[in-house]
Order: sequence, then C-alpha cells, then structure tokens
Amino acid sequence: MKKQKMIRWLAWAVAGIACVAGGIHVNQKYQEREAAIRAIEARAQAKSQEEEDLANGILTWNGKKYRRNTAIRAILCIGVDTKGEMEAQNVAGKGGDADALFLVAQDAAKDEAQIVLIPRNTMTEIEVFDYFGNPIGTETKQLTLAYAFGDGREKSCELTVGALSKLLFGLQIDGYFAVNMDSIPYFNDAVGGVPITVEDEMIAEKYPDDFKMGETVTLTGDLTEKYVRFRDINEDGSATVRLPRQKGYLKSFIQRAKESQTADKTTITRLVDGIQEKAITNMAKDQYMDMGLAMLNSPKTMEDGDFIEAGNVSGTVRDIGLIYTQLCTIDNKDIYVPNSDLSASKIVNYNREPQRRVDLTFGADYTCRPEQVKAALHNAVSLVSGILPEPAPFVRVSGYGESNIEYTVRVWCKTADYWTVYYDLMEAVGAAFDAHGVSMSYPQMNVHVLDTPESAKKD
Repeated sequence: MKKQKMIRWLAWAVAGIACVAGGIHVNQKYQEREAAIRAIEARAQAKSQEEEDLANGILTWNGKKYRRNTAIRAILCIGVDTKGEMEAQNVAGKGGDADALFLVAQDAAKDEAQIVLIPRNTMTEIEVFDYFGNPIGTETKQLTLAYAFGDGREKSCELTVGALSKLLFGLQIDGYFAVNMDSIPYFNDAVGGVPITVEDEMIAEKYPDDFKMGETVTLTGDLTEKYVRFRDINEDGSATVRLPRQKGYLKSFIQRAKESQTADKTTITRLVDGIQEKAITNMAKDQYMDMGLAMLNSPKTMEDGDFIEAGNVSGTVRDIGLIYTQLCTIDNKDIYVPNSDLSASKIVNYNREPQRRVDLTFGADYTCRPEQVKAALHNAVSLVSGILPEPAPFVRVSGYGESNIEYTVRVWCKTADYWTVYYDLMEAVGAAFDAHGVSMSYPQMNVHVLDTPESAKKD
C-alpha cells in the first residue's frame, strides 16, 4: 500500500514538474512572439514616420533630421545617347539611354548653382516595362536604363527622375532638362570652343592624332562629342573612368561661358533660344535661363586638387560627392567630411590664387646685432629656389620677447610650390645663422647677485 502511494506521489510530482516546465516554455514562446510583434510594429511605425517626414521634406541621416532648404531647386539634366529628332517611341528601348546625368542645385536666394555628376551605371530601383510598354514592376538595375524604358521623351524623363529620387532618399526633383548628343557641339561652339588639357590615357591611346597627353586642345565641332562621350565598352567601369574627363570639360565650359557672357551679354539668351526646340523639359524658358545664369554666377569654393582648411580639418580635395567630400591630409590620410559640415564652416582655399605668401618667424639672441641677423635671413632667402622676386621678400624685426628678438620673413611663391619653399627656407635659415654667427635663443633667466652694503650687514 505504501509502495502504491509512493508511486502515485512520484507520478503527480513528475506531472507537476512537467506542467511547470510546459508553462515556462509556453510563457517563453509567448514573450518571444510578443517581442517579435513589437519589433514589427516599431519598424512599421518608423517606416511610416520616415514616409511622413519625406512627404514633409524632412530627411533623417545618421540619426539627425534635416529639412530641405526651400530656396534651392533640384534640376536633373540628362544627356541622351541618340541623334536627330527626339521623337516619341512606342517601343521600350528605342528612345535611347541616359548617357550623362548631372543634378543642378540652384539656390534662388543667392542666385548660385552647384553641379553634381551622377554615374550612369549607379544601381538603383527602377520601373520596368515589357517590349510593348506594359508595366512589369520594379527591379534593381543601372540608372541609365530608367530612361530607356520610357518613350524617349517626357515619360523617359519622368522615369529617370523617379529612379534618381529613390536613390537620393526621396529627394524632390523640381524639374528636368534633356538633350541628345547633337546638342553637345552646339553648346560648345556657341561659347567659342572649349580648351581642355588631355590627362586621360584612355582617350589619348584611342585618338592619338586628336589628343596627346599633357597637351591643351580647344574642342570644336564633332571633336567635342568624341572627347566627352568616349569610353571603352570592352572595359568594366569605363563609364566611371571617364567621369573626371567629363567633370573637367564641364568646368572649362562654364569658364568659357562666363568669359563669353562678360564679352557679350546675349550669350545665354542665344544658347537658350537655340536649344529650346531640341530640348525636352518640364520647365518654362525663364526657369532654365535662370538656371544657366545661376551656374555662371556661382563662385566655386573648391574643386578637386585644392588644398583647403575647414573647421578643424585641412587637406587636398580628392572628390566632392553628394554627401561627403574626400580630403587627403598632409600625412596621407583620407578624411570624409559631411558636406553639411563644410557648408556650415568657414572654408579657406589656398589654391584659388596662383601665388601664395610664406610667413615665417625666427628668434635670435639679444647679443646679435639686427643688421647681422637680417643679413643672414636675406642670404637664406637667396638660396631657396621657387621664391618669386616680386613681390620683394620682406625681412624685419617684429617683436621683442623675454629671451630673444623676433624677426619675420615673408616671401611669395607659386601656390603649387608652397610647401617646398616653406621647408627649404626653414632649413636654409639654420645654415645661414651658423654661417653668420647668429645664435638662436632659448628660454632662459639671468640672475644678478649684488653685494650687500656694509651698513646693511651691521643691522
């Protein structure tokens, strides 16, 4: 009997443990399910908030919210790889691709504009259609193909605008302006031809008779299209490789247009009048004329190759992107600075002018005569190549310190030679001081001990 009770008790105990364990397991699963539901709801809420923010012109980046400057208009300019009339096509793919894309940010308040080149092969989500123009859905493809799925006119432009807007986190693009390859020579020759310096080995090897490395060529007629468009279709990434060439051409074109507009105030008007029959745009004539004038009026704060100082960073500009600007520091470190930080900082560009001044200060012992020290400094200046004779070098006493007399040296050089002259002059001064018997000072204290008068000793 006792044995049966013991067995029955053990059975109930096992059952109880099993129930408890089962309850724990069920509770754990319930908690996991609830956590998953809360996570889904949080993501949905975040997405909904993001969509609401975008609709209100607010963009979240790295946890911070940014509101679009309402004075700035975003205009997409498209170069289409077709020739002749840009007629509407009933079959997808017949209207050509977007061979060149650049976004113009026009600041109406400042009457300025900035240009950002967009690589044509950038992968993004685009709307896809079948051969007869029936919508299929969306796929991740090259940005250039968004234009091809349209009609070669307005629909193609709208599809490209939509694809680029998605790529740029829902950025509202206010207008578009599309031309084909026939317009390149027209724009180029309208400003009297555009000079370029050949720096691309790819095009120099392809067209050695037209383009030689290092030579300056003034582009006219069909030579312009050849220079701007050429890429080796057999090489991966050739469309990206040509971007620096296109950027350089665009820079030179704008400079020539500025010069032409200065000499002839009707330049922009003539360009607009001549192109409006060839262009596809959703903007009125006065709008894209304003865009052109803003591009000419814009002061270029920096470009690739410039040495700049902004905030607490300095370096040579390697690339100006949509979101970041890449700088290479003096010690060869790459720094990526958000463009929002640059726009809010004072930018010092040391490459804007062809000449730059080198300022150095040296200290000499009080025992050295000023004529002796200045003679040594002038001698050092004469030994450094790269120092320009005009403006003349400046060497003067600039201060009296606790343990030395300070001398300021100012010389001018070509901007590209700045650091070479700077360090060469530092070394030359040391050697010149030794040769002229000039002693460099260091912090010191002179202590004078005076004899105590006899009368004071008695007291």
